[in-house]
Amino acid sequence: MLVEGIVALLAADPGVRSALNLPRSDGSNGIYPSVAPDEALMPYVVYTQVHREVVLSYQGVNKLAELRFQFSCYGPTYKTAKLSLAAALKNALDGFTGVLPDADKSFVGQTIPNSEHDETESAFKATVYGVILDYTFIATNG
Repeated sequence: MLVEGIVALLAADPGVRSALNLPRSDGSNGIYPSVAPDEALMPYVVYTQVHREVVLSYQGVNKLAELRFQFSCYGPTYKTAKLSLAAALKNALDGFTGVLPDADKSFVGQTIPNSEHDETESAFKATVYGVILDYTFIATNG
């Protein structure tokens, strides 16, 4: 599945590994789908698929699709979230093309950065800093 390949790609990238402090004491890779677990170790990434559009042909739906993902990079400081974790993700994803390291061997023909914005979240007298990255992947499942 494409999303598993994207997570595997990020978890194997040396810059992302360093920014996430891998290996982590909780045994996770610090990359979570949709929502992070309660009291997740910082820093961490939450990814969400926000759109999928298939390409149609006269023979119906084919394997090519345009998928948009949001990657939320969180850290205890702005510097960690923005200059370490988000920068590492951008370095790994910007312009990536190739076969993903997943069971389906999904192929990404193009990775397009769409937008980036900052956010903060205050809870329990602590502030969590976040940087949201939005990417479009033009890909086929193997």
